[in-house]
Amino acid sequence: MLDRLTKQLQDHQPRSNTTYVHWALILMLAISFTGWMVYQGVSQQVNAQTGLGANFNAPVQNEVLLWRSHYRIEFQYHYNALRPGNPGDVLRVKAVSSADEVDLFFYQRQPNDGDIIGDDLVKGQFDWDLSSLPLSFFGKEGLNNVTLQAIYINNTDQTSTVVTTRSISVWVPITGGVISTAGATDWDKPISQPRQIFGSDQRALALLWRGGKMLPPMSAAGFYNNAKANAVYFMDGQTDPKIDIQKDVPWGANGWPISGDYIWSNIGSQFWNRTSGPAVGMEFTGYGTDGRGTFVGGDKTYTDAVSMQLGSFVTWTAPAGNAGPVYPGSTYTLKWTVDPEAKPPVGLLADITASYYNQSGIWVNVPVVSGMDAFIGTRAWTIPANVKLGSKMKFSITTKLGGVQYSVTSSGDLSISTVAAPITLTSPTPIGTSPDNGVIKPEIVGGQRSFTLTWDAGSVPANTLAQISYTLKDGSVEGAFVGSVDLASGSYTWINPLENVTGVGGERGSAYFIGKEASLVFRPINGSFVYTSYPVVFGGCLTVTQPQLNEVRAGGRYTIRWSYPSAYADILTTVHANTRYLRISYKALSEPATAWKTIVDLEPDVITVKDVTKVTSYDWAVPSDLVPGAQYQFSFTWVYNLSALVGGQTLYAKSSFPPATFMVAGSGPLVNFTKPTAGEVYPINSSMTTRWTVDPQGWDLTGLQMTVSYETADSLPLLTGVITAPGFEVPFNPEATDFSATWTVRPQLAGRLVKIKVELNKTSSYDGGSFKSSAFSVISAGRTGGDGTQPSDYAAYYTSTRYTPPEVAGNASLKDLATVGVAGSNLTVPGVTMHYWVALYNADQQLIKRLPIQSGQSITGDTPADLAATKSFGIEIAFEITQPITLDTRPKVRSVSIAYTTDFATAPFMITVGPPTTGTTDDNLQAYAEYTINLFLSPNTPEFAGQVTFALASRIDSNGQDAAGKFDGEFIPATADVQTGSVKLRLHSATVGTYTFTVKGTSGEWEAVSPPATLIVQSTSDGETIAQAILNFTAPVQRGPEKDPNLSFTLSLYQGLERLYSGTTSTDANDQGTLTTSPISDTTTLKFNETYTAYIKTPKHLSRKANEDVRFTPPISGDIITVALTFPELPAGDIMPGSPTEAPTPYGSWDKVDSTDWSQFLGEIAQTLLTKLADFDNSNSVDSLDVFPFVGGYSHWLESGALRADGIPRPPDAPPAG
Repeated sequence: MLDRLTKQLQDHQPRSNTTYVHWALILMLAISFTGWMVYQGVSQQVNAQTGLGANFNAPVQNEVLLWRSHYRIEFQYHYNALRPGNPGDVLRVKAVSSADEVDLFFYQRQPNDGDIIGDDLVKGQFDWDLSSLPLSFFGKEGLNNVTLQAIYINNTDQTSTVVTTRSISVWVPITGGVISTAGATDWDKPISQPRQIFGSDQRALALLWRGGKMLPPMSAAGFYNNAKANAVYFMDGQTDPKIDIQKDVPWGANGWPISGDYIWSNIGSQFWNRTSGPAVGMEFTGYGTDGRGTFVGGDKTYTDAVSMQLGSFVTWTAPAGNAGPVYPGSTYTLKWTVDPEAKPPVGLLADITASYYNQSGIWVNVPVVSGMDAFIGTRAWTIPANVKLGSKMKFSITTKLGGVQYSVTSSGDLSISTVAAPITLTSPTPIGTSPDNGVIKPEIVGGQRSFTLTWDAGSVPANTLAQISYTLKDGSVEGAFVGSVDLASGSYTWINPLENVTGVGGERGSAYFIGKEASLVFRPINGSFVYTSYPVVFGGCLTVTQPQLNEVRAGGRYTIRWSYPSAYADILTTVHANTRYLRISYKALSEPATAWKTIVDLEPDVITVKDVTKVTSYDWAVPSDLVPGAQYQFSFTWVYNLSALVGGQTLYAKSSFPPATFMVAGSGPLVNFTKPTAGEVYPINSSMTTRWTVDPQGWDLTGLQMTVSYETADSLPLLTGVITAPGFEVPFNPEATDFSATWTVRPQLAGRLVKIKVELNKTSSYDGGSFKSSAFSVISAGRTGGDGTQPSDYAAYYTSTRYTPPEVAGNASLKDLATVGVAGSNLTVPGVTMHYWVALYNADQQLIKRLPIQSGQSITGDTPADLAATKSFGIEIAFEITQPITLDTRPKVRSVSIAYTTDFATAPFMITVGPPTTGTTDDNLQAYAEYTINLFLSPNTPEFAGQVTFALASRIDSNGQDAAGKFDGEFIPATADVQTGSVKLRLHSATVGTYTFTVKGTSGEWEAVSPPATLIVQSTSDGETIAQAILNFTAPVQRGPEKDPNLSFTLSLYQGLERLYSGTTSTDANDQGTLTTSPISDTTTLKFNETYTAYIKTPKHLSRKANEDVRFTPPISGDIITVALTFPELPAGDIMPGSPTEAPTPYGSWDKVDSTDWSQFLGEIAQTLLTKLADFDNSNSVDSLDVFPFVGGYSHWLESGALRADGIPRPPDAPPAG
């Protein structure tokens, strides 16, 4: 035994001086005990040897174990010392407390081969579940002494012998509250009295605890060799922790984790929607570094928890709820508080972000401030100028410290005003609006240059002080001070504007601003808004030189003069650097302001070449039609490069100057011709009388002589030069009112346009003048010789294009020329005779014969020989005019037609055009007139079974002209045989008129042409009632509290399953909208007196059928029909719960139907199902589970989107609802 103890001492080196003494004491006792055993005798020595047959390796003596944990007991024994040869013996191990005892396990003597570790030494182990021990086993809370006993049981006589024991302690946590037992020393954070606030926006919580009675009072070495502290929390009275927040805490002074701290970060959304805050407690886990001791998962022991009251870590006070509205550019003060009862850490910082829609409709996040002291609680910020008017803005504040987020809190909504500012500039008026047209043009008032700025002050309160500044777009001048003003006054008189901004004084200094694009900026002192005006320019100045009396003469020349201020001297290029042009105009004083006529547009490079120290000028050729004695005005308009798009038209900034009024001096007497008039036609050698009046215009015409002559005013082709007639004098009689001269139209004037000229000779007081009449025509329209049987016998004749019949172009010959038809001429006036001939030509295009023809009579003289040689023929027409006439248009013949026959072999089939389904068609390319083309055998011909191909043979308009470009057709089908009998011909045209046409059928060498048929194309407006309907509808929809003003509605009209009309618009705040239909008539897609079904939907809602059908009744008067429609509420699905901490949507509400639901819809449902998806599975909600029943084919919704009246029962095999 001494040897073994000594060996054991060598194997277990002491851990401290105290432990060494302990082993020494054991050694002394062992030595004494050995002596005692020798004294007692052999039998006593045997018993001692039996006691050494087994030993506990773990737990060690006095080790502390934790109740409700697992521990692996390890032991060893000498099995040869336990009755060798008796394998039925067992080793019994039990635990004994002061109150109870319990068997742990039984171990047989005979070991497995793997348990033998040397000599006869055998190892063994047992996993002890301490949680199986009831509290009554220990008898008390706290530390309990427990003895482990190893007992040898003799299999023969069933006697028991205790062979070894081990004393340990088991810690049973004390109930009844750690806090109440140990006081405030156990929890520093969170505090228990009064309760600490836990914010629903909180992301981190600081934990700090102390020992108390959380752990047994002994070293960590004896407590599972190590320990770990866990912080846990509870919600809504639940005892199971939702999340473990584990922390290896530092060791306390006594060797165990009696104190620790931890930042519980990344707290999620589990406290949102809660009615109370969490309760935080501690849990301690002992474990052995050698792996023998482990914590029992799922059966945990906790300290008392500290409960916290639910609140807000940060509270927004501005904006809160629905704040505003505010204006873009204004200064807004953000306000918030950090709740001290939430125990925020010292040095807490804050980041603030603004989220809003910009003018492009894009949701943006903009930093306001980063890393500021969170406890300051205020921050002034300028609302961005690019924020969308009428939208809402949100802010988010994030508190942080040392890389840990403590809270994220969203503000209320801050509404942005629907207008950029509460004021609007009214003077200068914007481009395109009088009187200023975007130009600040100072005027001289009291010896000073000044301009009065005005604005609509709207609802601006009194004493709203502001500064006005002037800023150039090019950035060269930023915020040039204009003045200070009370905005409620609505006006400010700007004295000597911009005179000293450039560093150059006076008007010369302001000249550098002329024409440069700028804006006026209004900034209230209180920062409530910033208003930037529309673009304007600073205008230049000039003075118009007044014309002297009788200085401006009609038909003469006048030098228009103007001057610039002397301050512009030698800088005129700078002054006009932004000038588009300088426009000079004139009008009669009596004419309205819209009657100005442009004289010239002088561009800058023309203006600036003048010597600016002198008066500038422009040489004007005064129009001769100015009325002598009448008053006129000059106007100067300075047009700048700055432009704006107004009503789809580009307009420019411009300013006008006071016009100069002048009187036109009379230039002399006026001659007015009364004959000839324009359009008159005179044959050569005819007599004409020229008539005219003379207005003296106040001149003394004593001794005046008038010389009358003529000259050609224009030349016809191939005639050049000017023919001037010798004049003859007509005396002037002051008492006469009109004068005349008769003369003969000379042959050399044939084919000319002629004017009569009257010249007034020079007198003592009058320089003379020349006046001309309107032009008239002279034609040589009589006979030039011969007997009148040939066209060449007449001065005016015309030849048509030659025509070659298709049959003659082949192998056939002409057999006869039949009756002539003439559609007439526009020369149906007395004194005009028309003569017609048909000219026959051979294959060499040589004339064979010319035959006279008359309308409605047969042609004579066409001999068989002449006709056989004829390959083409043409029409010739002669005009014989025997007296003067007046023509509105040039002479023309409407049409001449000649019927002919050939020796072309008769085709075995014939073609006729049957009556049309509709004999007319309108001028709509989509409309058509349909004819039946009949095909049948010709009489007395052999059987014919071939295919005939159809085509239009001729198309003639009402003037006898080719109409191939005015209508076309299609044959359905294009071919047929005699057995088929007919095809359809559809004719299309967009040109109103009456036409004739023939149809040609071809089969091999055979060809047949139908008799002519008629096509009438008329306008749809002729005699047909056409109207449009205004659909006034009310369509409420499911949506959140903020109504989307841009929500679009699509309204469609159906007949059966065919959609005949569809239109898209928006509704107002009362869910009401208006659409105008396509045209309605008896022939359009939408027709009168027919019934239609109306449906409406939006991109976010399901289709709904109107409560009433639609029927259009022709209007009694006018062309507008008004129809009222009401729809049931359009459903949408609340399938996407939103998140208040995420970037808000413009109309988001996480417990309402809004756009987030639609986004989820798009993610789950195919686009083709959207208009028909509804609550198909009868779960009282629209969600992704509705897809399965939709695809499965059963539904209580109609295909059109309307709900069945009777519903459909839920199928027994349907998936679970919800």
